[in-house]
Amino acid sequence: MTEVEPRIFESLPALIELRATATPNRPFLTAPDDDAELTYAELREATRAVARCLRDQWGVKPGDNVGLVMANGLDFVVVYFGVMSLGAVACPINTALRESEVDFILTNAAVEVVCADSNFVELVRRDGCPAKRVCDDPRSLWGSREPADRGGTSLPHVDADSVAQIVHTSGSTGRPKGVMLSHRNILADCYYIVDWMGFGPEDRSLCILPLYHTNAEMHSVIAALVAGASVVVPRRFSASAFWTLAAETGATYCSAAPTVLYILLEAHRASGASAPPAHGLRLFICGSSSLPVPLLEEFERAFGTVIIEGYGLTETVCRVTFNPVPPQGVFRPGREEGYRRFGSVGRAIGDARIAVADDDGRPLAPGARGEVILQGSAITRGYFNDPETTEAAFRDGWFLTGDIGYLDADGYLYIVDRKKDLIIRGGQNVYPREVDEVLLQHPEIREAAVVGVGDAKYGEEVRAFVVPVEGATPAVEEIIDFCRRRLAAYKCPKTIRFIETMPKGPTGKLLRRRLVEAYRTLPPAS
Repeated sequence: MTEVEPRIFESLPALIELRATATPNRPFLTAPDDDAELTYAELREATRAVARCLRDQWGVKPGDNVGLVMANGLDFVVVYFGVMSLGAVACPINTALRESEVDFILTNAAVEVVCADSNFVELVRRDGCPAKRVCDDPRSLWGSREPADRGGTSLPHVDADSVAQIVHTSGSTGRPKGVMLSHRNILADCYYIVDWMGFGPEDRSLCILPLYHTNAEMHSVIAALVAGASVVVPRRFSASAFWTLAAETGATYCSAAPTVLYILLEAHRASGASAPPAHGLRLFICGSSSLPVPLLEEFERAFGTVIIEGYGLTETVCRVTFNPVPPQGVFRPGREEGYRRFGSVGRAIGDARIAVADDDGRPLAPGARGEVILQGSAITRGYFNDPETTEAAFRDGWFLTGDIGYLDADGYLYIVDRKKDLIIRGGQNVYPREVDEVLLQHPEIREAAVVGVGDAKYGEEVRAFVVPVEGATPAVEEIIDFCRRRLAAYKCPKTIRFIETMPKGPTGKLLRRRLVEAYRTLPPAS
């Protein structure tokens, strides 16, 4: 169990200081691709060095927003914490985004400095990019660090309610929203995750999801920091190397999207192995998108490790619910054991409050379906530079998730639909309106709408429905290529269906759900 109660520290740099003082020589971060390891004391000095360098050489001030366009690894973690140690705001940017998408985030977040490694520096150092200043050698921010602060170089106090990071998630209108997460938000949620899972100093997380997502940041890195544990951060996920890496590094838990579980299971099936590989992983944390029960059951039987499914949004830092962890000796692979409920995303953790309400905000009885609404310490204060969207996201002190679900009599939450039309492909959010607007830029398309269709590997895949301009016969591959040049690959439609008219309501509003129902069984255009 964690050694720290949630209110002993008030910020991430304060927590790093506590860990470095109490257990300076305990390993915190192992980066196998960098052949490097940092102890807690080394983490403190490295993050302090980043903070001083950003301040003294780059002119970054507390409250300034700093972009991170970097691959997983040692530098990402150190720079991420270093930005916060200055009291500045980390803005991780999805490295799969296209130029126009990155440009919007840099502008919307008023980013002062962008830290980009060699893999992605060309994405922000180009003509027309709004990046003001680009640090193209993140290691230079801390690689020649001094052993301690000297007189006149002390760093500012960081308040619990100051913003620690801004995470952009696409909006339902196609306009990305910058979710503001404070130090208090992050530390509260990670403490509740650690407490629920029973993590302690003996644990080691294996971080395989991209660190520009809060899933990886919170579950894999900050939860380990809260628990006084350690984390292994390979450059990227590899199904063929996964189990060997887990065994060699002594990993005890891993956070993964359903797509990762599917890929690992698929590789296991293909190998024909009759027994699971040797490993010490006692549990997988799973979220980001719906986890099919058959996948959960087969994975647990194949690998003998428990999957704990949860629910949350970027606006809640990471998780607000989890299924309970079955006690040692009770877990039965692929079967319910009286603790977890398959198909449910679990119960509220920490101080999270969950209700299900009707369209007028009235709470509904157990079993009744309505919008899931939330309260708690992990809930965002709102969206950066977007007061109107912030106001619309809250009602009477409750955050409106846009998800449709119900609670059973024991408080277990079930998500059954989305009030918004969000598509979750392999754990990545795709908002249909954003893709619609790109399709409508095509000169031979009069109307367009995308929906999510079931997919065994990714959970959902993006399908586009298109009404061509009269007399036009656009080619499927040309439309898909048109989207690829303007959108991140995971957002692009993988199939196209040509139709004569779009289903609309009496006011002319697109009825996307009716589109899904009407064309669910139709094959894509060839």
